[in-house]
This record gives sequence, C-alpha cells and structure tokens, in this order.
Amino acid sequence: MKTAAVMAVALVGASPVSAQQVEVGTGGVAKFGPVRQLLVDGYDIKTGFSDNNGGAYMILQKATSAYLCHSSPNQVCEKLN
Repeated sequence: MKTAAVMAVALVGASPVSAQQVEVGTGGVAKFGPVRQLLVDGYDIKTGFSDNNGGAYMILQKATSAYLCHSSPNQVCEKLN
C-alpha cells in the first residue's frame, strides 16, 4: 500500500500545475486533475505501479466502478467498466 501512496503523490500533487487540467469552478476555486477529483468523489486507491519511462499508474475503485489513471505526459483517467 506504501507504493500506492507514493503513486498518489505523483499523480495528485507532485506534477507541475501546468501539466494538470486546471479549471476554475464556482467561487473562483481551482479544481485539479482527474485523480484528485476521483479521490474527492470517494474512490479508493486499490493499487499503483510505475513503468520504466517514469510514468505512474493507479487503479481507483468505488463499489463496482473503477478507473485506470496514468500520470505521464498528461494526467488521464480511463473508466474500466
């Protein structure tokens, strides 16, 4: 689980803001990339791993819904089911 926590930091907070999808929501509050939003929405990190090119991957799940997220070069989450 420690690896998953490291991947969460890599995907959520360690990448520069310019690499994240940044939108300004109501009240001028900035919303960051899809991993952070999934975590806010109650998804749990089930596993995480990296590839030899420095990319980080995570699988997030909530009930029967799951996403595969990749960090490099841009943060992308793909619905698995």
